[in-house]
Amino acid sequence: MLLLLCGAAFAKEKKSDVIVSVIEDAVEDENGIIPAEETWQFLEWIDDYPQYVLRYEVVIEQFDKKTKSYKEALTLETESNETRIRIVPNLKPGNYRFKVCAYNLIGLKEEYSEWCDFSIYIAYKPRVSSVSVNVNHSNTFYFEELNDGIFTVKGNNLFELQSDPDEITFSSYALVSQSGGRRYVPEIVSHDDNNKEIVFRIDLDLVEVGKYNLISTASCGLQNDADSDSLLVLRYKKPIDFDVSGGYTFPIVMFDDTIETYFNSKMFPLSVMGKMTFIPLKKRIGYFGIGLEAYYTRMSGEERTYSIDGNLVSGYLNFVYQFPIRLKPNEKGVRKHIMTLEIHGGAGVEYFMNYMFHFSHDIDSEPLNSMNLSFDAGGAVSVFLTNRLYIEANVDFCITLISDMSMGVLRPSVLVGWQF
Repeated sequence: MLLLLCGAAFAKEKKSDVIVSVIEDAVEDENGIIPAEETWQFLEWIDDYPQYVLRYEVVIEQFDKKTKSYKEALTLETESNETRIRIVPNLKPGNYRFKVCAYNLIGLKEEYSEWCDFSIYIAYKPRVSSVSVNVNHSNTFYFEELNDGIFTVKGNNLFELQSDPDEITFSSYALVSQSGGRRYVPEIVSHDDNNKEIVFRIDLDLVEVGKYNLISTASCGLQNDADSDSLLVLRYKKPIDFDVSGGYTFPIVMFDDTIETYFNSKMFPLSVMGKMTFIPLKKRIGYFGIGLEAYYTRMSGEERTYSIDGNLVSGYLNFVYQFPIRLKPNEKGVRKHIMTLEIHGGAGVEYFMNYMFHFSHDIDSEPLNSMNLSFDAGGAVSVFLTNRLYIEANVDFCITLISDMSMGVLRPSVLVGWQF
């Protein structure tokens, strides 16, 4: 048995306080119970003026569930003015209260303190032998597979939650992250009569990927070990994604009339695009990563007295956010990934390469080569045809800062990609 808490303010202030008492030399048996004969029970209290006290009298009463009242259990006296006393004989598990009376230096009783409640619990040591996901009967849960959040725990001394404040044998449960900082309280779905198995549910929209231990805390305060038996892993089957795609793009110059003046057009259909996206961080709220986008456009135009052509090469480094969309689990518990929504934005360069005017009689201007800072922002929708193959609709708006002008280009694209 374990004394969890006791204490009372004494003398004039008569406040309530809680002081934790410690088991000494307690050893659990094969069932995870600490025998009463191996425990020590103490009561402690606070007295503002112990120097004026010869000894204390402690009256202990036990709560009777049948009569809903207290009855006297034990009266003890200290041998000095120490504000702590060992309870002999040990009290049985139950709900108690005590009050303290001081004897002054001439041996006369002073007034009693107020009653202070305390409880004595059986010192059960919870044990967890396994935590398993119902869909795959392992301790690893894959977010791609199932979203009901049902888990089964087996072990020993796994009690029900406290439903009555007078109960002295109960447990509480929590998923505790091994990396620290995260703690989730599950919903208990069922509990067996032998206290060897519970089934619980957690809201998977609230939890993050990581390694967790299922910690059962008995009413006495003892907990199971945070070891491999109590381990639960929440993860994605593919912790990292690497997407590569390429296809056709159709750039449209949205503002600054310099391009239209010389090329007599705002649209340049001879264009291609390539894209790579690296996703190293997957969370319940979405995926985070970085991406590279590259464009090539052949630009040409013709007027009555000249023609002009050149190559526009663009490259951008983007921050990427993706949100996967999956179907409901099928009969095998698998949730198929059908679509990914993406937003991205970043910075890069626009390189005007070998722009030249061509005049009659084979006269050409000096080639123009210019590299300029550019910014882009956009979005994409990817539809998966298989687990790896997808088609993607991508659109970006790019602003390029050029001396004496700023060019804005809209780039809608259609791509085919593969997810590694």
